[in-house]
Amino acid sequence: MPQLDYTTFASQLFWLAISFTVLYLFMQRYVLPRMTSVLQGRRERIANDLEKAEQLKQEAEALNADYISSINKVRGEANALIAKAVADSKDNAEARFSKLEKELSEKAQKAEKDLITARKKVVEEISDVASALARDIVKQVADLKVSAKDADKVVQQLAKKA
Repeated sequence: MPQLDYTTFASQLFWLAISFTVLYLFMQRYVLPRMTSVLQGRRERIANDLEKAEQLKQEAEALNADYISSINKVRGEANALIAKAVADSKDNAEARFSKLEKELSEKAQKAEKDLITARKKVVEEISDVASALARDIVKQVADLKVSAKDADKVVQQLAKKA
């Protein structure tokens, strides 16, 4: 193997030094600056992306806070509307109830007056019938003639006792 021949070590070392120097210079002048610029660009892009992400995060948190406050505001308005509707319906129901109660009271009073009037009328009719019946009974039983006035007086006295 020629590379292991110790007589050619000097020329191999010479070409090694030259090729290493050329490669080192090539890497230093062309490759490393490009790699450095690419890495720097990546760092800047990552930093910009992180900064933008932080800004977007803050905007999202602000929007979320606005959303929550608007939801709470709408809920408050809805609860107020519901409370108002309940109060209005309660007032309306109470008004209708009092109106119906008043109407029923008036009808009950009218019906009571009508009953009193009808009762008086019935009592008068019953008194008239009872008086006529009593006169007929006395006439048939005792063959006596009783005046209508006397018969009415007796029927009224008996009605008061009962």
